[in-house]
Amino acid sequence: MNWYTKVVRWDNCYFSLCNVKSGVRQGSALSPVLFNVYFSVIVDSLEKAALGCELYDKYIGCIVYTDDVILLSSSVVKLQKMLDVMILV
Repeated sequence: MNWYTKVVRWDNCYFSLCNVKSGVRQGSALSPVLFNVYFSVIVDSLEKAALGCELYDKYIGCIVYTDDVILLSSSVVKLQKMLDVMILV
C-alpha cells in the first residue's frame, strides 16, 4: 500500500511525502517491456529529426540502457533540440 509513498529530495532539500498514483513497480517483469515501448518512439523521433550523432551511418544519438538515457550531440543547441523533441513526444 505504501510502495510508492516517498520523501522527495532535490539538492539536499527534503520535501513532504507524495503519492505516485501510476507507474510500474521496479523489478516487475512488465517494467522493461513498457520502457522499451515508450522509448522506442522517442529514439525514432530523434533519428527522424536528424538530431544526434551517427557513427558509420548508424544512429547513436540516443543510447538507452535499463532506465538510463544518454544523448549525444555535436553542439549544445542541437542537444537542446533533442530535449525539446523528447518533451513533445
